[in-house]
Amino acid sequence: MGEIRALRDQGQAAWDAGQWELAQAAYGAIIEVDPADRLASRRFLESLREVGVRGRADESAVRLVELLEQRGDIAGATDLIEATLEVFGDSCLALRCCYRLHFSQANSEAGLARLRQLSDLYLERKDFDAAVATLREAQEAFPEQIEIGMELGHLLIALGRVDEGAEQFRHLGHRALDSNIEDAMEAFRRWDFLQRLGQLPG
Repeated sequence: MGEIRALRDQGQAAWDAGQWELAQAAYGAIIEVDPADRLASRRFLESLREVGVRGRADESAVRLVELLEQRGDIAGATDLIEATLEVFGDSCLALRCCYRLHFSQANSEAGLARLRQLSDLYLERKDFDAAVATLREAQEAFPEQIEIGMELGHLLIALGRVDEGAEQFRHLGHRALDSNIEDAMEAFRRWDFLQRLGQLPG
């Protein structure tokens, strides 16, 4: 405990003085001992940002999250990755980790929001294949989340890949028949709509 207290004092002094490399070292040493220390984790990430070590910050955050998951502290892992996104909001690595955590806890609304953010980030970068691949990956990992499949269908159509989008809705409709008839019918309605527009053969 005495060693941790000394590291906290060192980290705080360095933080107050704007000595980011010293702060990074002190807070990094703390979270090696206690990865659940949220203040130390956040300040470690922010100090990495200040010294311009962006890639390392992303990787460090995900490693900490994985360690917290292994210890069974899912709430702590979720808090940490959300804090990471407050610092690095355009981190694809952190966004992927975040949406998976939310979905694994059946927090569909938050998971879908982070997944959309990740897909939109790829679209902003004109990396259309990555946006599609991200939604496909999420659909395979969480097949019970029908909204992911809907997002994928809409994205494919928006990208001009209408046949793939229609097939996605058809596949989604069949898959949802056993679990949610309303979702199944909605997917089939969208598939049927595309056919009636004459964009696909009947």
